Amino acid sequence: MKKVLTDSKGSVLHSVKEWFKSEGIEIKIEDSAINAIVSKAILKNLGARGLQNALDECILNAQFEA
Repeated sequence: MKKVLTDSKGSVLHSVKEWFKSEGIEIKIEDSAINAIVSKAILKNLGARGLQNALDECILNAQFEA
């Protein structure tokens, strides 16, 4: 699931980085955060589709502040 989040074409992580870039913000998401997002998706038992939800929960405050 980590590869889906980081390496797949059109990954949600890439989309989030592009959104921040469009706001003039360079965002760096550390490996530990990526692992936490994957773990959260696994715990919800939603598979790769749960990555979007887990990522959204993790960055909601940062998006709001941006």
